[in-house]
Amino acid sequence: MNNYFKLAWRNIWRNRRRTLITIASIFFAMFFAVFMRSYQLGSYTNMINSVVVAYSGHLQIQDNKYFKNQTINNSLLFTDDLRSKIESIEEIASYDPRIQSGLLASSGLQSKIGIVLGVEPQKADKLTNLSSRIITIHISDEALEKIKKLDIPEKTFLKIKELKGDYYKDEIDLGYELKLSKDVSEKYLPQILEATKFEGEFFKKDDSDVMVAYRLAQYLNLNIGDSIILLGQGYHGASAVGKYKIKAFLKFPGLDFNNSMVYMTLKNSQELFSAYQIADNNIDTTFMVNYIALNTNEKINISGSSEKKIRTVKKEIENIIKDENISVLFWKKTNKELVQQIDSDNISGQMMLAILYIIIGFGIFGTVLMMVAERKREFGVMIAIGMKKYKLAIVVIFEMIFMGLIGVITGAIATAPWIILGYYFPARLKGDMAKAMEQFNIEPIMPMEWFDVYIINQAVIIFVMVAFTMIYPIIKILFMKVIKALKS
Repeated sequence: MNNYFKLAWRNIWRNRRRTLITIASIFFAMFFAVFMRSYQLGSYTNMINSVVVAYSGHLQIQDNKYFKNQTINNSLLFTDDLRSKIESIEEIASYDPRIQSGLLASSGLQSKIGIVLGVEPQKADKLTNLSSRIITIHISDEALEKIKKLDIPEKTFLKIKELKGDYYKDEIDLGYELKLSKDVSEKYLPQILEATKFEGEFFKKDDSDVMVAYRLAQYLNLNIGDSIILLGQGYHGASAVGKYKIKAFLKFPGLDFNNSMVYMTLKNSQELFSAYQIADNNIDTTFMVNYIALNTNEKINISGSSEKKIRTVKKEIENIIKDENISVLFWKKTNKELVQQIDSDNISGQMMLAILYIIIGFGIFGTVLMMVAERKREFGVMIAIGMKKYKLAIVVIFEMIFMGLIGVITGAIATAPWIILGYYFPARLKGDMAKAMEQFNIEPIMPMEWFDVYIINQAVIIFVMVAFTMIYPIIKILFMKVIKALKS
């Protein structure tokens, strides 16, 4: 067997040009397959992180009736006992008890349906990084007047003027839109940030103020420090009416969130909705929450390796709580629309990959045809001097395996820098594409998926294709007529 290896290895380098052409076809097959799949899976991970990790949580604890009928009347008793049970599970990285309900948001003559979300500030920030959503930059008329007085290039000022009225979370968010050169950014960006500074502050546990999504605030013509009126129905038909001062504007990846969200402290929301129940001692008050969102230590990825671990945590929570009236729901159940969207897109992506594989397969087969045609006389001579046909076929198989391994490994290595770059510095979409993604509450970026089992899957598929192409030279060798081959 060792002789077969040596002979095969020497054979592939006797004609370097032919070998490199064959390896190149396998290399590009691997490169494009991994590159395409990485972008596809990266977009799914972004979709999940935009909705699940940043909002709904990996798991939710609810009253049994809440999932089918999501009204505040089907809320859950949030007791100290339930809190201690949740905190006893090491795998839970963060959790946030919430009250969520629709109310009419109003200011002056303007009114709009909004979603009020009552949260515990520190827990909500740990769960969804809510504080990073606070807007700190606003391109207002006053800001433009200040910038106009600064000694900045006219071209830069015109770029900023095009963004008039827009809100941004931070200088990175603004930088995506402005795209200033490094020299201009270092020289003028601090002045621009000072002129466009927008005061917003994250609320605290005992705050009576609220944070409002910026598009909702724009519609109601509200600013920081103004008051927003909330009106609707609370727990078991109680009136829910309140007037709250705005402490900050929030900017989310999705259009729906930006058009409707009002965040307040959990205590405020419980009082607004009268969401409490008198305890057995007639003194203590037990508060209600709609659900408790939880994130585990496991990061979600589309390949499915995270799903099993999160389901294990789900089972552990169920075993600890042991209450038939309480449900623990997996993120796929609480985000069915997102799952359906990913599944349908994944099918179309796999079809595109299949087309790519067919094109690549014919490319590899073409190089093998060329190799067999060029070596027909060589094969005939080797058989004529006494080499068995099956032994020659084994040598050719090893040649294909070596070229396949070289092509697959170099192709995988060549994609590594692109994956790292695309993962840490994802492409940001603009224009209509960005707006289309925002319609689905997804951040308009195109990241690449980090190294995972999908790379091995592509390598296996490419190798299977190489294995199929081996059939042709094997058949040609086994059924070769030596005299005809020597005359070729």
